[in-house]
Amino acid sequence: MINKVSIFFLAAFYALIVPFSTHAQDKAYPAQYGKPFKGVPDRRDVMLYQVNTRAFSKTGDFAGVTARMDAIKDLGINVIYLMPIYPVGKLKGANSPYATMNYDEVGKEFGTLDDLRAVVDGAHKRGMSLILDWVANHTSYDHPWTKDKSWYLQNASGNIISPPNMGWNDVA
Repeated sequence: MINKVSIFFLAAFYALIVPFSTHAQDKAYPAQYGKPFKGVPDRRDVMLYQVNTRAFSKTGDFAGVTARMDAIKDLGINVIYLMPIYPVGKLKGANSPYATMNYDEVGKEFGTLDDLRAVVDGAHKRGMSLILDWVANHTSYDHPWTKDKSWYLQNASGNIISPPNMGWNDVA
């Protein structure tokens, strides 16, 4: 016998999920790329190497990361963690990779989507997984999401503000 609580939670689930699952996409996204990587290590066996693409090579781009992939592997690394690869906001910006202007694009300073795919393919070819840094806690002030102020912390005047006491003045 289904009780009233179960019915309530089932109804709530559908009320919350169905509208989002049927929402039309505003833009077309690239098709799924490649095949799922089968070499993801067990979390207890991870040897992670964080890459700040800008500072990692003389070129400061994906090609520079790809060129040094063997050196990373030679360290015994099995997971590469790429710091944010998205376009950086300009409004109130401090050029921080964490002030993301658009999560749907690759920052031109790093290269193209195909250049990013070369990094992914290069890692996988060498038996390494790759993690992309994606911070949902904040965006740049010129990110399209800021059009809906209700998604952000605001001051008494209704203006979007940075997270308090964090020193992150370039993010909303």
